Amino acid sequence: MPLPKPARRTLHHRREIVCEGYLRDDGLWDIEARMTDKKITFD
Repeated sequence: MPLPKPARRTLHHRREIVCEGYLRDDGLWDIEARMTDKKITFD
């Protein structure tokens, strides 16, 4: 069964998540994370 034809769409929101792990000299880990939400606007 074929898929239906996709509907037209417009990007309005983007979320980016970045996680970084650092190995410390004492053998433990530091984890840093950043989340950015951006609302897309059209003038």
